[in-house]
Amino acid sequence: MKTQPDFICPGMQKAGTTWLFRNLNDHPGIWLPPIKEIHYFDEFHNDPLWWKRRVEASEKRLAAEVNKPVINPKKHQDKIAFWTHMGQKEISDGWYQKIWQIVQSKQIMGDITPDYSVLRREGVKHVKELCPNAKIIFLLRDPVDRTWSAARMWANETGKSPEACYKADFILARSDYKTALTNWMEFYPDTQISIFFYEDIVLHPDNVMRDVCQILDIHHEPSMFRHLSEPVHVGKKSDMPDDILYFYRAHFRENIAFFAEKVGGYAEQWFDRHYGRATSGKSSGLLDGRTR
Repeated sequence: MKTQPDFICPGMQKAGTTWLFRNLNDHPGIWLPPIKEIHYFDEFHNDPLWWKRRVEASEKRLAAEVNKPVINPKKHQDKIAFWTHMGQKEISDGWYQKIWQIVQSKQIMGDITPDYSVLRREGVKHVKELCPNAKIIFLLRDPVDRTWSAARMWANETGKSPEACYKADFILARSDYKTALTNWMEFYPDTQISIFFYEDIVLHPDNVMRDVCQILDIHHEPSMFRHLSEPVHVGKKSDMPDDILYFYRAHFRENIAFFAEKVGGYAEQWFDRHYGRATSGKSSGLLDGRTR
């Protein structure tokens, strides 16, 4: 009986995690929770008031599920059990472990929660203690574009303007890839961490799913995935004002330079795009062997 997910995707936010969730949900060999984001570790370490949103959402989902026509009794029962479990106010390691026991299945199971990307060292250590064998999947996107996309999303949710949100600490923190990856790499070995790029999701979605399936050791067949080429959570287009662009470029220069040197590829293109010159190319270093 499982007590941990087989894989965890800590993000990044606005870099394709919903796309990944939708496509993996299509695979018959994978079980994902009925909600994309579990939020256990970030609630435990970063946001102790998250339970209010979780409980309220779970009560609504439970009521909706109870009132649905029962087509598949087993799936219906599993969802009732899941939303009842998610609606508990008090959570613990045992609470998290039980999620992976609600559905009695031999399928691969996963936790896709982008807020895990901002866990501090002690938070990632906690993940490793509960999920020592989990494979870790990171999705990265040009941090300038990612941050502006996140600012526009938050502005839409709060009724503010993007210009009022663009340098909020919690938005900027989710583009601090160097800190995030360093924290996770301290506790998980090379063989358990894989990095994918948003650009590949846009340009080569089937290749990404093929590689993800290979990592998870499950069969890949393009016809399985109905959402490969579907954009998700596409907000209203809004050009980035020059002053915000200059701010982001200055703020993320060290991050972009770090990944351009250690990874190359798309990360090097980020550097060239924003700073107008090529880097020295990929070198042997911290991230070698971890990218797909």
